[in-house]
Amino acid sequence: VRQLRFNPADKILATIGLDGTVRAWNLNTKGGGTIDASALQPRTIAWSNDGQFLAVGGKTGEIGIYNLGGQRVRVLP
Repeated sequence: VRQLRFNPADKILATIGLDGTVRAWNLNTKGGGTIDASALQPRTIAWSNDGQFLAVGGKTGEIGIYNLGGQRVRVLP
């Protein structure tokens, strides 16, 4: 695991694997899913203060913003 971050508002853990895969793990249900951020070549992650969004910073220099459903809602240059 390259990096992990706990959601400040819920029991969700986001991780970046050494292969660049971003995953979100729900610690209540013990389920999880992959967030398709591969185009960014993920290097860092951070939750918004309200825990509703995950920012994924990539090697490309862009930042992808994803909602709790894993959908990208915005890309910042």
